[in-house]
Amino acid sequence: MKRTLLIVITFFCLQIYSAKPENISKKFIPCSEFLNYCEYSLFHLNCSLYTSSTEGFISGMNYSQYLNKSTVGEGISSNTIKLALIKYCRDNPIKDTADATEDVYYQLYNDLSK
Repeated sequence: MKRTLLIVITFFCLQIYSAKPENISKKFIPCSEFLNYCEYSLFHLNCSLYTSSTEGFISGMNYSQYLNKSTVGEGISSNTIKLALIKYCRDNPIKDTADATEDVYYQLYNDLSK
């Protein structure tokens, strides 16, 4: 019985690990695709997902600058970040959401430095 259970668990785990990475996690997408989601609805799951990803990137960058007490993006709403991503993508439709995320971060960083 134990051997059968071990074989079943092993088989199940192999199926999980054999899945392609693009099926497991969301990756950066072209700005045009991001805009399609947001134009459908500002509350569309993927429109919100990339906004949250950008907020996570900002938090991660702040954490990496923890000793410098970085506060980039402090007091900025999710809607403001979403609108900044949309603006970047409208202005740069051949770029992707990674470029948009970096642009938003550096805009906030530069505003903080002034």
